[in-house]
Amino acid sequence: MAEYSNLKKADLVSVLKKLGVHTVSKDTKKVLVDKVEKYIDETPNGSSIVSGLVEAQIDEEDENEAIDETTLNEEADDDEDDDAAEVIPTATESEAADEDDKDYEAPPPLSLKEWIADPLIEQWENVLSKVYEFTDSVGITVLEYSDDLREKLSKSITLNYLEVLVEFFIFIYTTVPLVALKDNGANLQLFKDNIPFLAESTILLPDFTALLAHSALSIFFVWFILAVLFPLTVSYFVNFTRRVLIFDNNEGAVARIYSYDPFTFALSKLVVFYLVSHNLAPFLTLSKGSCFPASVYNFVVVQLGYYLKFNAVLGPLPWILGASNILISIYSQFEEF
Repeated sequence: MAEYSNLKKADLVSVLKKLGVHTVSKDTKKVLVDKVEKYIDETPNGSSIVSGLVEAQIDEEDENEAIDETTLNEEADDDEDDDAAEVIPTATESEAADEDDKDYEAPPPLSLKEWIADPLIEQWENVLSKVYEFTDSVGITVLEYSDDLREKLSKSITLNYLEVLVEFFIFIYTTVPLVALKDNGANLQLFKDNIPFLAESTILLPDFTALLAHSALSIFFVWFILAVLFPLTVSYFVNFTRRVLIFDNNEGAVARIYSYDPFTFALSKLVVFYLVSHNLAPFLTLSKGSCFPASVYNFVVVQLGYYLKFNAVLGPLPWILGASNILISIYSQFEEF
């Protein structure tokens, strides 16, 4: 597409307007060429259409240049006639012209406009052009990402992912404390001995070693099993997103939009949360037996006790998000495709 780079900016704008492609005054020549190339790539026979318009534009310019040349020749002839008819000034008129020459002030030897103002304006225009190119590229990128984000957020399955991420964030927020750097568990003694700043600093930073505590690991694994793994299993086997695909007006194969049904995921997750939070507490009593099954039972009871404390921290949030996801999943069940 190098031949379009040789065209004038005005010619490119004219061709793009004839093609129906939107242009703005701040578009640089490179941006205009990119728009022409994009039109050629996206339009059938785009190359031949653009080539025809470019040739027509060149022919029109040639005609205009010929007309301008004829006009200049006529104006030159008129100027010669005027010069021939010019009257020779009299002595009085010459004296008056000499007096006017006395009042004439010659320009300064150094033109500030030519040597300072004009270069500054040119540099400013170049910088402004670069800024426009950058904002255009950023704008296009932002639009692409925003469209992609809108498409993903408009799917009910994405809301299930967001609910899980919110609960995980709350788990991190409530489990990881802010500790002074000098007392932070992640700040090893080896570093403190060699770097005085690490041994004395009181800057508060997250102590991620708290995630390795028994209670934190217990909460995470129980939460993952009950709030993620179990609902995923149910939504895989109980899947209402199947559709009958039609090929050439004939029934085709039965396919599923999602491998995991977002409706049954949200519903099973909410049911498990209700059963654990409101019906499990009376059964969490430690066994007094000393046999192996009793030890296993007591271990499970302790882990569920940790998880109930985390559920208390979540409060009504799983109810709100879960119920919202169920309603949205029902609404969008037959609307997404």
